[in-house]
Amino acid sequence: MIDFAIILAGLGGVFTLWKLSLALFGVLVGQFFGVVPGIGSVMAIASAIPCTFGLDTLPAIAFLVGINKGGLVGGAIQAVLMNTPGTPDVAATALDGYPLAKKGKPLKATKMALFSSVTSDTFSAIALITVSAPLAVLAPRMGPVEVFAFSILLGLIGQSLIKGITAAALGLLAASIESDSAHYSPRVIFGYYEVYDGLRLASVAIFMLAISEIIPRLSQMRGHVPATNTIDDTGNRDDRRVTFAEYWGCRFTMLRWAMIGTVLGALSGIGRSPLRSRLM
Repeated sequence: MIDFAIILAGLGGVFTLWKLSLALFGVLVGQFFGVVPGIGSVMAIASAIPCTFGLDTLPAIAFLVGINKGGLVGGAIQAVLMNTPGTPDVAATALDGYPLAKKGKPLKATKMALFSSVTSDTFSAIALITVSAPLAVLAPRMGPVEVFAFSILLGLIGQSLIKGITAAALGLLAASIESDSAHYSPRVIFGYYEVYDGLRLASVAIFMLAISEIIPRLSQMRGHVPATNTIDDTGNRDDRRVTFAEYWGCRFTMLRWAMIGTVLGALSGIGRSPLRSRLM
């Protein structure tokens, strides 16, 4: 049973001017860090933790949660405008957001990314409050065997065998850059001891997404190919805003993927990475 008295008491403790101000400031800080590729909300939270030592528990959590949410939105700005996601969580946003921005609708694409993120995050927050107990019972049943089978199935899905083999080879190459676990000796680090502990998966993923956009832009700067990926504003007012009819027309899409993301996020060891890989 859901104890609404506890939920209302928790809401009463959160909705204060001080906590809401810290959450809003955290959103602004998170957007600033999220726009920069390779930083994201995780590094922003790690950098902001020392700033919370003098705060109480609830204000500190509100500030850090705001940074997390703002970082996701900031990463979507890079994905829409430059086809370079600021964080791995918004990698799928670049698939449709960047082509829409190239058509002269960058503001509409950015606003739609914001609205869909807020809608899905609100749904998952409500689900966390109301059905967290049943999900807590289901999550431990997802053991290593299930996680491995789920990952293998998602990894084998693809339309091009050559691209799949190439991606697997690059992944094995990136995974081999670390210290040898048997002899504790450096392996394929080429003298750079900064990668002695291996490469972070998030950094490699962002690099692979960004390099596909960096190479064409370098060719355009050198004049080898004509510039075809410029983003211009059409000047039309309707191309700068998202109407309620357009937002309401996407309600089933946002609801469906919000439910899928909530269920996958509740399962142990899966999270959002397999879903992002499937979308890409």
